[in-house]
Amino acid sequence: MRVLARVLPAILAAGHGALALHAEDAGKVDWHKKQIGIPLSEPRFAPNFHRVPPYRFGQPWKSVVLTATEANVLAGINPADGALDNLHQTM
Repeated sequence: MRVLARVLPAILAAGHGALALHAEDAGKVDWHKKQIGIPLSEPRFAPNFHRVPPYRFGQPWKSVVLTATEANVLAGINPADGALDNLHQTM
């Protein structure tokens, strides 16, 4: 019984370290990603490519794919990497 009382905490502590994030996974494994919902399937709401002007002088124009969803979200998605550039929820 005493052996079990000494060994059990050591086993639990060793197993807890296996759940940690490894240094080589930092920045690669994303635990939270923004979601926009299910896109509307009607032809008039089909995703469209748009050019967005720069926010500051000297910056290049960028392309976004605008789409509307069933959750009343209008989202601008970067076509190069899939990141959400613009997100607007309507009532």
